[in-house]
Amino acid sequence: MSSAGFSAGNVIPVGWLDDRTVLLNSGAGKIGESWSLVAWDVESGDLSLVASGGPRTQLTGVARDLVRD
Repeated sequence: MSSAGFSAGNVIPVGWLDDRTVLLNSGAGKIGESWSLVAWDVESGDLSLVASGGPRTQLTGVARDLVRD
C-alpha cells in the first residue's frame, strides 16, 4: 500500500500489518511535529494506538519494523 494518491487530512496509510489491519500515520506530515501510528481493523472498524512520538522521535524506524513485506 502506498500513500500516493490517498490521504484524509493528516492521516496517511503506511502499509498492511496483516490481512485485515492497516497501519495509519497520523500527524507526521512535517519534521518536528508529534505523530501517532494507528492500526485500523478494516473488518470491525476498530482503531488501536500502536505508537506515538514527539518532534525528537523517528516515525520511519517504527513503521518499517511493523509493516509486513
